[in-house]
Amino acid sequence: MLSHQLQTDISAVASALKKNLAAALTGASENFSSECRAIVSQYGQGPKPKEPEVYQAALLYLKGRIGEDVEYLYGLVSFGLYLPIESAGNQCIAADHRKLEVLLNRYRYEANRGQLWEMTWFGVLQAYYHPPLRFSEQDILLRFLKETYPKIAATTGYQPLWMKVLENNPGLLSREPSRAFAEEWLAGREDPLRLISAALQISAPSWFWQELTRTCIKLAADKPDDDFKVLIPKLLALIERMPRFLDEDLGAVLTRYSQCSDKSPHEELRNFAIRHWKNPKLRHVPGSKWGQVREPVWQMVLEWFNDDNLRLFFERIAARYGNGSERLSSWLRYLSWIRLVSDYETNNQKLKDPEITNLFEAEEEALEIFDEARDEKLDAFMRRMNDYLLSS
Repeated sequence: MLSHQLQTDISAVASALKKNLAAALTGASENFSSECRAIVSQYGQGPKPKEPEVYQAALLYLKGRIGEDVEYLYGLVSFGLYLPIESAGNQCIAADHRKLEVLLNRYRYEANRGQLWEMTWFGVLQAYYHPPLRFSEQDILLRFLKETYPKIAATTGYQPLWMKVLENNPGLLSREPSRAFAEEWLAGREDPLRLISAALQISAPSWFWQELTRTCIKLAADKPDDDFKVLIPKLLALIERMPRFLDEDLGAVLTRYSQCSDKSPHEELRNFAIRHWKNPKLRHVPGSKWGQVREPVWQMVLEWFNDDNLRLFFERIAARYGNGSERLSSWLRYLSWIRLVSDYETNNQKLKDPEITNLFEAEEEALEIFDEARDEKLDAFMRRMNDYLLSS
């Protein structure tokens, strides 16, 4: 493993080569030129230390066993702040705020003296973007990063890609690092942020992307109704991709839609909600997600759901008996509580008709099926009016 001094020396050599590459390679063989370019490129991108080395360094630090003879291991610990240490009960350094602060104070001291390896600082940055980051740790890490970055930038002989990204996007060192990119993302321009996240090695599960999702939802919700509706497919794609807070995010989109002057059914939003929260008729069943939105929001989706199923019922099922279409308009006035009753023949029809299959799947536990009534033609919708049940 490289000593800290050797790492510093190699960084200096790489910096000198990068600054004087053209002159240094004049008359050199093509192989030698290629090797030199590879070395500069390697350090310019800032590769991570190997995980076994990082794990060993984190283990020794957590147990207080990094002695003077291996002080260079401190430089690797930043990449293991969230590694669970098996022999320490799967504890990680970041969970022990005292040890975390002691380590960061050491890094501060080195940064002030111009001795902190830039890759050690980059390790802290990656810890800041770690997926399950808690607010208490976020404060500690962000304070360190903002205090020391100017010193790191001033003393580094060359700029790796991640450092150039930070120079051009200072908002990345903040509590809302993706805010500046939300409007661009909603407009369909995703590549700039994807390149930035790749340079900073921000993983897909990172809270960074969840913060982007919520920022996009807030921005879209503040727009006029028509503009908001246009953005719904983009919002749903984001929620699907970052599902950690799917219920809260979906609830926010549904609530905003319920505030539109035109609340006519939105097919994609309805299907997304039913796919994840199931049948809205089951709002009061234990474990139902529909209790997470206010009743008017739930009522809106329930009516969408019943409207779709009613039309299918009268157009496809009741048509077998040569009636139904003239009664559809009457039933569409009673969308708040409707329950489907199905007979044996219709149960068989679902095996051959994908639309009927989808209806059965959507109705789930709200469906009444009479398999034993093979000679009965009983297909009906029931609705509740006060204390009475009406059917058709």
